[in-house]
Amino acid sequence: EYVFTKKVRLILQRKHYLRTDMAPLVSIIIPTFNYGNYIGDTLSNVLNQSFQDWECIVVDDGSTDATSEVVHRFSEKDRRIRYHWQRNGGLSNARNTGIRLAEGEFIQLLDADDLLSPKKLDEQTKAMENRPELGITYSDARYFRHGQENETYRKFEYINKDRFSLNNKPWIPETDWTSPCELIEYLYLQNIAPVNALLIQRWVFDKVGGFDESFTSLEDWHFIAKAALNGIRFSFVGSPEAYAKIRVHTDSMSFNRPRMEWNHIRLLLDMERGLSKSGLSCHPPTGLIDQRVRKLITRKGLGNIQHIRLLANTMGWARTLKLYIKELNANRKKH
Repeated sequence: EYVFTKKVRLILQRKHYLRTDMAPLVSIIIPTFNYGNYIGDTLSNVLNQSFQDWECIVVDDGSTDATSEVVHRFSEKDRRIRYHWQRNGGLSNARNTGIRLAEGEFIQLLDADDLLSPKKLDEQTKAMENRPELGITYSDARYFRHGQENETYRKFEYINKDRFSLNNKPWIPETDWTSPCELIEYLYLQNIAPVNALLIQRWVFDKVGGFDESFTSLEDWHFIAKAALNGIRFSFVGSPEAYAKIRVHTDSMSFNRPRMEWNHIRLLLDMERGLSKSGLSCHPPTGLIDQRVRKLITRKGLGNIQHIRLLANTMGWARTLKLYIKELNANRKKH
């Protein structure tokens, strides 16, 4: 009965018979901090979705630019766009605020400088209506340089502080993940999709919790891993008309590699602990965490006591000292 009711709701929405006083089916959550130069494009893109049964919650995370004025111009024209201001708490905190305010059955996360293909919501909601066991679906993604929206690529690759490359090597796994261990083992090595590619059942957040606010990057990868460890079913939606569009520019968090490196180690450690508690018989790659930690110890400097303490607070003194001594001996042999 529940699935049937949702299907009837979709038919009514697509034929424009849906009452405006009903809760929306999809909540689009847009966190923003001083992205007033981009968010107008993002909101215009939301308005142009073929799927129209949505609300859009913009969580302004303490912006000091013209973000408020831009968003209010849109919300005055379309009441489905809601503006919420808060003191700066970081990206994960802003997303969690939006999720708490959301009324929809599905959550579409959208960064304030990114876009969605016109039929993304249409295609993913249909796929999830047909398969209610799916907690999260994800689509393909396309990357574009700021100012060149129509020239898109399949993959973004970081080179250094101010340089990157875009190419057409596919990286998103087009998989219906029926085995939790297969997904978990994959997530040890890389993420499965950018956050804007996801469409998430609202109940997933009730079961798994929100984004870990201590992560200043890779928080989306961490959330996906947490969901996988909690048994959430994932699947790729392969419609060529469904994809996220990721704007690439040097203001992006993707260019803060030192911060990402540290959060990646924390992510792997959390996965290790979560897998140990889950009771699943998965076989992630051995030694990966130790390799990353030893590399970080050398890069930060063997004499950097402050950083050694930070590592010890995260993974324990015994393991930290063991890896420190191994790296110390390896560096002595090199010299």
